[in-house]
Order: sequence, then C-alpha cells, then structure tokens
Amino acid sequence: MVYIETGSVDAAWNLACEEYVLTSLPFDSVLMLWQNANAVIVGRYQIAESEVNQAEARMIGADIVRRISGGGAVYHDLGNLNYTLISKAAFMDSGEISKQSAFIVDALVKLGIPAEFEGRNDVTVLGRKVSGAAQTFQNDRLLHHGTLLFSSDLQKLSRVLSGDPRKFEGKHIKSIRQRVGNIKELCELSYGIEEFWREFKRSINNEIDEYSLTNQDKLAIDRLRKDKYCASSWNFGAAPDYNFENSIRTDIGTVGCRLQICDGVIELCRLFGDFLGVIPVEDIQNSLTGTRYDKESIRSKLAAKELDLVHGGVTANELQILIIDY
Repeated sequence: MVYIETGSVDAAWNLACEEYVLTSLPFDSVLMLWQNANAVIVGRYQIAESEVNQAEARMIGADIVRRISGGGAVYHDLGNLNYTLISKAAFMDSGEISKQSAFIVDALVKLGIPAEFEGRNDVTVLGRKVSGAAQTFQNDRLLHHGTLLFSSDLQKLSRVLSGDPRKFEGKHIKSIRQRVGNIKELCELSYGIEEFWREFKRSINNEIDEYSLTNQDKLAIDRLRKDKYCASSWNFGAAPDYNFENSIRTDIGTVGCRLQICDGVIELCRLFGDFLGVIPVEDIQNSLTGTRYDKESIRSKLAAKELDLVHGGVTANELQILIIDY
C-alpha cells in the first residue's frame, strides 16, 4: 500500500489532490491521511445553498467546496482527520460501502476505540457518529473516503450545516449536534490528534511505502484546484430557472429533482441529494432531457439505466414517484 500526505490544509487543494491521485497516479492501493482547515465539503449531487448556512460559514472563515463523491455535507477543521482509500475494484462490487468502512472500523478497534458500522455509511462510537463515508468509481478504481471526528468544534459544525430535518424523523436524536461526537471525548483519550494520526496510520497497515508528491504532481494539482475546486460553477453550480421541484426521503438517502418543462417536454433536468451512488448521475439527467413528461416515457428511460450504481439503491419506481407520481 502506498501512503501519501497532501502537505496542505487547503480544502480545494486536498480535494484536487485526491482526484489527481485517483485518475493520474498508477498505484493499485493508496492510503491518504489529510486535514482541512475550516471548510464545508458538499456532496457531489447536493445543492450547496440548501445544505450550508453560508452566513455562518463566512463568519468562521469556512470554505465551501464540492467533492467528487455523493453523500451529505460535512464540516472539517483541524480537530478532524480525513482518510482516503484508493484501490482496484470490480465494478459491481463498488457500491458496498460497508466493505471499505469495515477496514476503518478494524483500525479503530485496534486502538481500543469501540467503533461500529451503522446505517448506510456511518461509523459510530458509543452510539455517536464519528465518521461518515462516501465513494466514487472511475476507470476500475474505487475512491473511498471519510471523516474521523477526533476533537472538532461541534458547535461550529452544527451552525454551518443546515441539515435535512427529515433525516431525524422517528428518532430520539433531533439535531446534528446531538447525533455526532468526538472520539477524544467519547473515549476519554489523553493524547491529541497528532498522535491519533500516527497511531491510526500504523493500525491500518504496517506495510506501507511512502510516496512524496513530485513537483510535476503538485503543478497538476494546482491547475485542477484552480480550474475546478475553486470555481463557483463546480462548488455551487449553475442555477437556471426550473418550474418543477420535488424531493423524497428513501431508506438510503434524500433524492430530489428540478425540471424545466415546456410544452410537455423536459428541457432541463437536475437530480440532487445525499444518495451514495458511485457513478455520475449526468447520464440519467441527459437521458431525461428531451423526454415527454408522461409516465410511460419516463418509465421507459429509467428502466434502461443501472440505477443502483448511480443512486446507491434508489429504485426506478422511487424515481418515477419523485418525477411524475408525486
């Protein structure tokens, strides 16, 4: 396994580095550990304006940056350790987040931290969420990454993440702040995040080869940072006028759609949410664009797509309900 540290706490640079390692370096197995200074990292298919309290983010100097994987928005600071695992993967196996998360759980347990995998993508300690994971699949390589809350400022976290109140329906826990916890506090640890970083790295794999990013690597990452991860078009997206919007909460996440419909035809389509698919959703959006806005036409288009890999378990029937049977 190759081990890489980014050497930066800039969110845009670190996310560019992740993508560059995934798409441009030849290693079959990679572990990256890294940190961001104050930042909100938005899931690929989320609408940033709906997920982030931008006034609070500005107040604490938190950057808002979109990542290339699905899932929900997360808050990063220097009390949080981020990990990235990149590996060769069979296409049809890539949607199983629990497999990669088990790797992380095992590493934490080795450190005496009673971690467990719960739900669709959470790692918990003593009933509190300390990590959320997401992943994406490109060119036979799976990128799985997540957060590890060690000593983060949970008050800032709860203020900048707007959150979807439907996530807490039917639960005793009613807020993001109540749901999450810090490993250091939960386990009454005496050491700081620097030692946790070292021990976590050791517990994942003792046989690692460290790779230092070359000047050529860094130049390419700088370009990707500037052209993509610092661009408003990527982080916030275009905002054309839509005349239809709906969203539903399913067992595996929130899925929403915005449509521009003219003379009974879908002219623009955007699907959004915190779903955890591993391949881009644009193919479905493009296939629905130009489609008659009627049940048979939409059902026919959805039936031809591998929705499980795109939406992480959302069914064609659920998407049809979202789009036209609301």
